[in-house]
Amino acid sequence: MRITFVVAAVDLGGGIRVIAQYAEALRQRGHEVLVVSPAPYPYGRIEKFRNRFFPRKTGVTASHFDDTRVQIKFLERYRPVRASDVPPADLIIATWWETAEWIASFPDKYGRKVHFVQGYEIWNGEKDRVEASLRLPTEKITISSWLKDVLVDQLGMDQPKVIFNGVDKAIFSLPLRQMPDTPTIGFVYSPLFIKGTDIAIAAITKAKAIVPNLRGIAFGHNPPEPSLALPDFVEYVQAPSQEEIRRIYGKCSAWLFCSREEGFGLPILEALACGTPVLAMPAGAAPDILIHGGGVVLNSHDHQELAIEIEKISEMKFDQWEKLSYSAETISRNFSIEKSIDMFEEFLVLKLQS
Repeated sequence: MRITFVVAAVDLGGGIRVIAQYAEALRQRGHEVLVVSPAPYPYGRIEKFRNRFFPRKTGVTASHFDDTRVQIKFLERYRPVRASDVPPADLIIATWWETAEWIASFPDKYGRKVHFVQGYEIWNGEKDRVEASLRLPTEKITISSWLKDVLVDQLGMDQPKVIFNGVDKAIFSLPLRQMPDTPTIGFVYSPLFIKGTDIAIAAITKAKAIVPNLRGIAFGHNPPEPSLALPDFVEYVQAPSQEEIRRIYGKCSAWLFCSREEGFGLPILEALACGTPVLAMPAGAAPDILIHGGGVVLNSHDHQELAIEIEKISEMKFDQWEKLSYSAETISRNFSIEKSIDMFEEFLVLKLQS
């Protein structure tokens, strides 16, 4: 198959990691794969103004495609992808609400249209416009029951194909875990409100009053912002490598997933695969994954409820925690990246044949 992925950006985000995994796997299986992206977005008012009248590429940033052999075509500047920017193909895959808009009018020769829906992206676009892009007559693949319900129950769409993201055990795997001597709670740091870092900070701070030796560890892309400062008992790691992230999971008694809204939540699977139980808000794929055990899905986004769960796991007996850790790792095996890739390829083949 000739497959074109159209992305809005190439970076180190979780969504791009998934796209890169699928694109590289399809390439390795003999398919002709191309990724088309605008040039990296020019930050700053002066740069944006210049880019309108004097188009030029800005520096290409690091991304999850760096370790692949997938061909990437960057446009000359940040702008929508046009039909003239892509080659004829069998399938063309939108990966973001704007990219679904971009490819909507492309002639059939550029491929049967598929929308790989990884989020309900109203946090980054006008709600009516985002929903209109989701209602476009494209084949839909999505990644969690929550997103499926958004498409079907909220937007009145047909049932999409649900393919849960998978975890790469070659990266996220540790030997049989023992309970850390010092209770340690980890989470991803992001200034975005929907990611719930404020909930994590409030919960871990409240739990610290009950568990005096509690410590925390967090990682994120950029330095913490003063308006969302971390407590002094929380270690921060900026832009860690995948290997470093695995070690961070391995230091933790539990991992927090505090997103108010999320398409999936890859850190849930990554932590589980490293034998780290997860305390999760009812968002993304947390209910799909943790229904089997390996952690807790809270009833709300209340930091006080989360603090109670942090206290419970911090005060567990060694054998009790190790049983939970074993359960976490076992559950992660149900969500292998190989299984997800097989399902993704099979869906594309069937849609091409139908």
